[in-house]
Formats: sequence, structure tokens, C-alpha cells
Amino acid sequence: MNLLLAVCLIVLLALLAYLVQKSLHSTLPNSQGRGEGSVSTTRDWPTSVPRLYETESGPELSTIMTSHEAMRVRKLPRVMVFPFLDRSHSPDENAVGAALARLIIRNLMLDPGMSVRGPEDVPLTPLDEFDMQAPPRLVAAHMRIGGTVELTGQGLAVRLEARDHSQTRTVALAAPTLEEVIERIMNGLPGLLGLERPLNSAARRVVVPDARAFTKYGHLVLMDDSDEQRTHRALKLWREHPEFSLLLHLLDDDILDPLSPYLDGFQHDPCDAQLAFLLFCRLWDSEGYQPAALQYARRAIELSPGHGKAHMVATHAAHPAANMLHHAELGYQLLPGNAFAITNYVQKLKRHHAPPDRIAEIALEGVYWDPEDPSNYEQLISIHKARREYRRALLIARQLQGIYDAMSPRTRYCLEQDPQQRERLRRGLWDPAAENRALIWSLERLVRP
Repeated sequence: MNLLLAVCLIVLLALLAYLVQKSLHSTLPNSQGRGEGSVSTTRDWPTSVPRLYETESGPELSTIMTSHEAMRVRKLPRVMVFPFLDRSHSPDENAVGAALARLIIRNLMLDPGMSVRGPEDVPLTPLDEFDMQAPPRLVAAHMRIGGTVELTGQGLAVRLEARDHSQTRTVALAAPTLEEVIERIMNGLPGLLGLERPLNSAARRVVVPDARAFTKYGHLVLMDDSDEQRTHRALKLWREHPEFSLLLHLLDDDILDPLSPYLDGFQHDPCDAQLAFLLFCRLWDSEGYQPAALQYARRAIELSPGHGKAHMVATHAAHPAANMLHHAELGYQLLPGNAFAITNYVQKLKRHHAPPDRIAEIALEGVYWDPEDPSNYEQLISIHKARREYRRALLIARQLQGIYDAMSPRTRYCLEQDPQQRERLRRGLWDPAAENRALIWSLERLVRP
């Protein structure tokens, strides 16, 4: 009897902990969109952050793109640019190839006729390896650009290749200097991509440093991003070449606060759409409407209408009166395979009372693409609970328990995308595995009353 009472007491305590955690969790909007709809519309503006727009109106600042404009962006071709690597080439050749690929990403982002995946979304592998190893659906969803670089006695020789579902195009070019080879690459890209027009980014290209510094940058791109020296070396090299903002894309905010370098870098290169996106990520504090952060998501979209992640994050910091559903949908459609974009879209569909079957279908897609991300499991559990489908909810909760118990680096990374949630997790103030065990217990009670 005493043992039975002890067990009951433990279960009741677990349930109480779950309810308390749920109450706290609901007040902390996460980085996947729970901040939209917050009633707070007054925020202090950080003193170090400039105002990019004159308007003081939250709804006006949040009106970035009309639904009609979003329809055009939705149809843009999606492009991934892979580092120009060859396992048989020298480290310097591969470094220059990696640096060239990052530069092409930056410049292609400024063309309004395509949606280019950011550098953090492109694996550091040759194009051939990606095509063989990646899910076929992800491969088929993009035009992919790859290539190789050779350092010759006459300068640089570059081979570019573009692939889509129907054909492969190649371009070979050479030039005696880095500056000339970059110019020839940019001039050759329209033909490589099958365009009958020039790129719309020629007037907004970044100033490239000398060949030695450019090669150093490439070596940093290829370094393990968990190596602290990568951040310190990138910052040091940027201070020597402050006009070359691509170096700032390599900074790790777990190692140092990048806000001041980001702001300085954006002054030097105000056309760096990716840096504008990174400024949003640094400034948004996971508390709903925040105009100082929102303005950088808006600027990233103005610079690069096909920037899927900028559309996704703009929904987090927008004014509660703004309808951001089409931005969430663009994030979902422009970023195939991105579980965060899927979760964000699911949450906005729920807010707009979309049919539950449609919401569940998209959440299942998120589980397919990223089975170690807990968020879409949580969405499915919520949907099935709301429909009183407790057995289905219980089955998914048990699957989620295995993910929490294993706590892979990917799972922890997903949980830590919310700044406040990350702090609570790291300080031991939140135990998602214990919280989910209490949920399982409550669902079991509903299944077997």
C-alpha cells in the first residue's frame, strides 16, 4: 500500500510539473513563430541600433509585401550554390572554390528572379556528393550550381556546372587575376542558369579583398564551425578588410556578441541580404513584436525577395495587427525540407483556422524532413488532442519521448533556437523529457480512464 501511494504521489508531482511547465512555456514565444499575436506593441529601441525606416507605425513597418507580390515570389526558381570542391585538388584551390561559391550566393541573392538558399543551408560537399546522398525530393526541388577551381601558372581556371531536373549546363573560364575571374563568373552566370537577361545585381556587388585574403576566407569557410578559432580569425580578417562583409557570416554568437561587427559590416555593405537576416537573428529576443529586429528582416526581403528565411522570421517580430500568413507560406515553399519553416507555417495556419487535416499533413511533412526536431511532433499531438484522437496523440507522444531521451545534437539545436528556451534548457530550468513523460501519463489516462 505504501508503495502504491508513493507511486501515485510521484505521478501527481510529474503531472503538476507538466502543467506548470506548460503554463510557463505558453508565455514564452519561440523562434518558430509563437510570438505573433502578442499584445505588447511598445518596445524600447536599442540605443546602438539605427532606424532604417522613418515610420513609427508597427502595422506599416510590418507590411512588407502584398499577397499579390507574394504570388510572384512563390513561383521563383530555387537555387543552391555548392562550394567548388574537388577531393583531388590542393587545399588552396578548394579554399578559393569555397570562397567563390559564397560570393556567388551573396550576389545571386540580389537578383529578384530567383530564390537562393543561404550559405548555412548548403552542405560543404561537392555537388556530385550532394546529388548522390541527399533526399531525391530535396535534390529535385532546386537548381544546383557547383564547380572546381585550378590554380595554374597563368592564373585561375574555373569550371562551373548547373543542374536541374531536365538538363546540365557547364561553363569553363580562365583569367590571370582573381578580380577578372570573378567578373567572368558573374557575366557567365545568366547563360549557366538559362536566363535570357543579365543579373540584376551588378551595381551592388561587394568589394572583394586581395587574392591572399580571399583564400584565407575560403579556408575559414571550410573550417569546422564548432572551432572557436574560426570566429576569432574571421573577425580579425574582417577588421583588416571591413568592406568584405561575408567574413561576418562566419561569426558564432555563442563565442562572442556579433552585434557591433554586424552593424558596422552592414554600413560597409548595405546590400548584404544575408547579413540583414543575421542582424534580425541577433536582435530578436523571442518576445513577439520587435520593430528594431523586424526592420532587418524587412530589409533582407527588399534586397532579396526570395530570401525564404527572412520571410519566415519576419512573422515572429511583426505587429499583432499584421497578417503575416503569406510570409509564413513563402518560408515554407521557398525552403523545402526546412522543419522550422514547416513548423512556423503550421502555427500560422492554426492561427488562421485552417482545416486540421491540412495542418496535420504539413506537420507530417516536417517529421519526414527532420525526424529529430520535436516541434512538428508537438503540433501533431496538439491536433489529435483537439480532435479527441487520444490514441494517435499517445502514439506520437511516445515517439517524441524516444527523441527527448536520446537528445541528439540536432534535437538540442532545434530546442535552442528560442533564446529564452535555450537559457532555461542550459540552466536546467526546463526538462522537455520529463514534461513529455507527464503528457504521456495524462494521455494514457484518457485512453484508459
